Amino acid sequence: MDEAELEHCRALLGVGSAVTIEELERVFMKRNFALIKGKSGAADEPNPALDAQRQALRTAYERLAAHLRAQPPGADPAAGREKPMPAPKTLLTPPVLALRDPADDEFFLLRFDDWKVNVFVPPLLLAFVWLVNLSPLAFFLRGFHVWMHEFGHATAAWLCGFRATPLPFGWTPVEPVYSPFVYWGLLLLFVILFLAGLKERKVWPMLAAVGLAGLQYYMTWRMSELRQEFWWSAFGGVGGEFYLSTLFMLFFWVQLPDKFRWGACR
Repeated sequence: MDEAELEHCRALLGVGSAVTIEELERVFMKRNFALIKGKSGAADEPNPALDAQRQALRTAYERLAAHLRAQPPGADPAAGREKPMPAPKTLLTPPVLALRDPADDEFFLLRFDDWKVNVFVPPLLLAFVWLVNLSPLAFFLRGFHVWMHEFGHATAAWLCGFRATPLPFGWTPVEPVYSPFVYWGLLLLFVILFLAGLKERKVWPMLAAVGLAGLQYYMTWRMSELRQEFWWSAFGGVGGEFYLSTLFMLFFWVQLPDKFRWGACR
């Protein structure tokens, strides 16, 4: 690689000819991190310009790093002369300041990676709800009990491919006729959940989507009509009070994709 190409790579990275491999790596990581943060505000939309900048930055880093590694120990990267003694090296450009992580500005209780929240908040919430149930204010929580019961009927019916409408006053009408709209609509939601988890590299949404799709297939196509009716009419209500409430509590520790805004919903 000739001197013109070296200077071009140094200009892209903002380093001087006396830069070391350690300094080069730090500068590359900081600049690449800055580009990634600049793209995070519009992560749902492709940005060819930023992708091209990141690729050019990586290419310049790899070429310059390969050139520095090829130099013999103690050699001057700029002129190829032996140095009489090691001297401190400085960058020709001002140092790149690390960008502030947006997670630092997030509300304390919405942070998934804070061990204090994950350890202490769930038992404190359970203790708070238990105290409320012992107080005259317990009637404020009756609605949640009814909603879990009715949604238990509805979720069982949906997984069996039936239309169901959970109503907040304690009634869930179910149409005992197979509905393609319910089956394929629910399956589409599972696919969206899987793709969102794949895009953001979160494994739990992907596993949940595959598991729910398999459960839906079994309950719709493999269960007998008698067992289906038992699930959504007899077991679904009381079962929903158990499995839906349990899932809601477990989801406190599961970070769903950012599209679902689960940090606030949890």
